[in-house]
Parts: sequence; structure tokens; C-alpha cells
Amino acid sequence: MAEPAFKGTLTMTTSQLKQKFLCCSGCSNEYDDIENFARLLPCLHSMCNQCVHNLAKDGALPCPECDQKHEFKGDVSSFPRDNTRQDLMDFVRVKLAPGAIICQSCGDTKQASVRCKNCSEFLCEECHVAHKRTNVTRGHELLELQSLQKKENLDAFCHQQKCPDHDRELELYCNKDDCQKPICVICALLTHKQELGHDIKEILKISIEKKDGMRKRIDDVKHDGERNQAYNRKHWSLDKLHNEWFDKEPHEVATIGFNCKGLSQEIQNKVSTMAKVWSSNAYQPNTKITPKQNDAVQDETVTFLVVLCNYVGKPLTEDVGHLKATLTDPNGATVDVRVIQNGSEEFRVTFVPFYAGSYKLDVSILDKPLGEHEFQVQPRDKPQGSNIDASQLDGATRPDFTLERKKAHRDVTVTPDGKTFVNSPSGTLMESIKDRLHKFKGTYGNTVFTSPGKFYYEVNIRYKIRSQLEKSNLVFELGLARRNEMDKKHVVDGQPHAWSMICSQHVDCDAICLHIARGGKCLFHETLSKNAIGCTMDKTFGFLLDATSGVWRIFDASKNKSICQMDDVDCSEPLVPVVSGYNPNQVEVTMTLCTGDEE
Repeated sequence: MAEPAFKGTLTMTTSQLKQKFLCCSGCSNEYDDIENFARLLPCLHSMCNQCVHNLAKDGALPCPECDQKHEFKGDVSSFPRDNTRQDLMDFVRVKLAPGAIICQSCGDTKQASVRCKNCSEFLCEECHVAHKRTNVTRGHELLELQSLQKKENLDAFCHQQKCPDHDRELELYCNKDDCQKPICVICALLTHKQELGHDIKEILKISIEKKDGMRKRIDDVKHDGERNQAYNRKHWSLDKLHNEWFDKEPHEVATIGFNCKGLSQEIQNKVSTMAKVWSSNAYQPNTKITPKQNDAVQDETVTFLVVLCNYVGKPLTEDVGHLKATLTDPNGATVDVRVIQNGSEEFRVTFVPFYAGSYKLDVSILDKPLGEHEFQVQPRDKPQGSNIDASQLDGATRPDFTLERKKAHRDVTVTPDGKTFVNSPSGTLMESIKDRLHKFKGTYGNTVFTSPGKFYYEVNIRYKIRSQLEKSNLVFELGLARRNEMDKKHVVDGQPHAWSMICSQHVDCDAICLHIARGGKCLFHETLSKNAIGCTMDKTFGFLLDATSGVWRIFDASKNKSICQMDDVDCSEPLVPVVSGYNPNQVEVTMTLCTGDEE
């Protein structure tokens, strides 16, 4: 059955709305509300958080939609989160799959039945009742999902924007030339005083003025479009008459020949100009291929910056299509790697080398060689050893298993031997695999733990901070889960049949910390490193599961020390070991399995 278009405010189908507004213009991936949330640019276009980090360079960010360059100071957090996209995401979720929406208030997996317009949250029946009972939320507008699904506009999904500094409604607008933004009453009293030259207006009045201005501009663009269409029709008629035989319609042709004097010459000049552009593109001797890091290391992300120049050495700024990068490894095997345009003049080639030895990177366009770069990949350092005492393991078996490579999320990498996990894409152009994990940013082991039995394995974890992590940014997660619980979210933490430990930026410590929690209670907390560029961590953790009694113990294997124990692990169904890694633009994470008889 064809999907209906919405009337009134929306004139497109839900799928069209999702494709047009909920996919990043930089990478075409869908926005989410965790890592790939939308950031708003000054040109009013949006990009996902990861693309903003990838494309931002030297204090400037190019918009892939309109090619405007936006200058900024400090970090990319100056580009605010686009909350309108979150409203659209909620609208699409209600339209397409209301039964799959879970409560956002209690943290359980209960199905949501209503949405609070004031809080912009989906609530289950229990939270619905509690919401109507408390003084703070008693007057909020609660809408049932069944009624929301029938609505044909976005009014019910628009929430009140609040001041990020004072958490109050934005009732005023500063109309000063270098401000031009909504503010709250406290902002007007403290930082936007009229005696300092600020022009404070009621936001409703400004909203009406700006809407009227936008309508006028839309009408102007519409009229310009109609004029262009009329011009194109006339131009087509002129071309047609200009090419007809002279002895068929002598008077018409004579007239057109007079009016189009010089038109053919103009077209010839255009063709000649285009030919010159192509002849000056990508002059091979001037191609620059530069490694971004000092040393390339096995199983760690390697990045090269490629700049194409014309014959006078000037970088090309026009769009360059069909650029291809090919990597030759120490075994002589070749593979195409992904090329991403990193601004208007620079391309970025990022990949994960799986072997140590000599590599060669070749860059070409339309099968024409443009440049090559030979480099060495150093073998990875031996992971920090384990000092675990066998007496601590109580006779547990050490299953020999690997990580699922073809099931891993597309934004992470598992090495061919299945032993090492990296929190960034491999860079190779791999075919799409339907069975990949789509939400959980990791993979799982190709073994299962079942009752009865005792199982032990270790994971060495190393990370290096590239840039400061923002509030509560995730680094990695390790744990156990039922297979059907894994792909519901970016993490398995919080799922009823999953147990894990999470590393993230901790606001209270302003550091990178390890957390182990269960049922809302913190069982273990440890600071692993500072949240500063260049900080590293290298630690081996051991995991002992007693599937018979449902006890899971976690060890700092480097120190032969038990750090945490969970006594509520449900082993009535098979469990799999899970690993995941996040935010590759801020932190490089490498995990190495130590299983079986490996030491």
C-alpha cells in the first residue's frame, strides 16, 4: 500500500521526511540522540556530530550543502545541538513504529503510551500517572500515541526551547547586530543590558517580522524561478529555430539569426572554458600525500591527507569526482580504501593496517595515476601481560574464541584473525552485509556461555585521547548479553539480560573513568586517566563467569586483583561476550582478546 502524503504543514511521506531531514548531509547516515546527533550551522543546515569533528579544520567548518565556510573559536561545541531534528525523529518514530517506542523516564523497557509535549519525553502508563500527580508536571500536556499517529502536522512535537544558561523560557530577542538570538529574562538583566547597546524585543513580535521577511524572500525566489523557466523555454525555441534549414522558413530564420547574433560564439567560449578546466586538473607531479601521524602502527588508525594541485601548484577547489585510493599491503594484496573530502582543498584517507611491514598508497582519478606514498607499519606493542593467579579462577575453562568480524557495526573494525577490535572503520570499501549490528557500536564473540560451567577470558584495552571528550562521552564497553538484547541501543548497559562495565568521560571527576553499575547502584568506580590530549591507558581485564551459580567476577588482571562481582547473572539462556568502542574522533581505542591457552 502506498504511503500517504501529509496535508497542511507536511506535503511529503514519512519516508521522504526521514530521507530529507534526518540524514546527515556529510555522510548520509541517520541522526541519533547519542553520538551522531545533529548540530546546527549558522547557514541553518545540519550535520551529524562526527562529520562536524571530521570536517572542522583550522577554526573553520565547511557546509557540504551550500559550501559556506563557518569560522569558530575553541571547539565545535559552539555549533549548537539541533533540537528540531529530535522533534522530527520523534514524529517519524510515532508514524512508523509507535509500538517500538519505550519509556524515556523510568529507564525500563516498558512500552510508551503517551508523550509529554512540555518535557518532549515518551512515558509508559506508570510514569504517565506519576507525571499527572507531581506539582511540577501536573499541568503538562500529555498526548496519547494513538492520537499522535493520526496528526498531520508537527505542532504536537514542537517543544519549548529554553535558555541553555538559565533553563528558562526564551521570551525575548536581542536584536543587536552582533547578537541576533533569543534570550531569557535573566539574560536581559545580566548580559544583554540595554544601556550597553543591546536592543531587546519581544520574541513573538520578532518571530512575526522574520516570518513575513521569509515569505517575501520565498515569493521573490519563486518569481525568479518562473522567469528562469520562461527564459529556458525561449532559449530552447531559439536553438531549435537557429538549426532549421534556411529554405524552410526564411523569414523566421533571418529574424532569429539577427537576434541571436553572438550566441553561438558564447556557447563555443563556454565549451572552451570547460576544456581548459579539465586540462588543468590534478597535475601529477604536484600531488601531495602527507601522513597525519608520525608513526603508523599495526591495528591502529592511520590517516593520510591528499591535496590535488594544478600545473602551477595551486590546490584544486572545484569538485573532484572519481578519486580513488588503493592500498597494497606487505603480502602484495590490494584493496580500495575510502576517500573523504576534508574541506574544499583536502581529501582524507583513513584505514586500519592489519599487518606490520611495507605498504604503498596509490591515488588515481579515472584510472590516471596521481601519486603514491610508501610507508612502514610498525608491529603493535605487546599487550600488558596478565598476572592473574590460577587459584583465583577456581578451575574455570579458558574457551578459545574470536570476535565476529562480519557482524560488527560498520563504524568499527575487527582484524582478520578476530582477536583485535578498533573503534573506527577499517576504511576499506566492503560490501554491505544485512546481518551487521546497526545500533550497538561493537561486536560479540563467536562462542556462547551456558550453564553449567565456569569460563574465563581476558581483554587488553589501550586508548589514546585525540581531543578532549565532551560531557559523558563514551569510550568503550565490555560485558555479557543475550544475543537478542544486543542491538536495541548503542550500548547493552541497562538491558534486562545484559551485564557490562562502561568507560566514559565523568563530569564529576573531569576525567576518563570506569563505571560498573547494576539496578541504579554503582558497584565500582575508578579513574583511568585525565581527559587531556595525549593521555593513554593500557590495562588488561579478566572476566570469570560462573554460569552455574550466576556470578560474574571482573579482575584487574595486571594486578591480580578482583575489582567487582555481580551475583544476579541470569544464565538460563546462552550469553555472549560483547565489546564496543565510541567517539573515534576524540579517542583511539584498541582491544585485544586473550583466550584459550594464550598468555
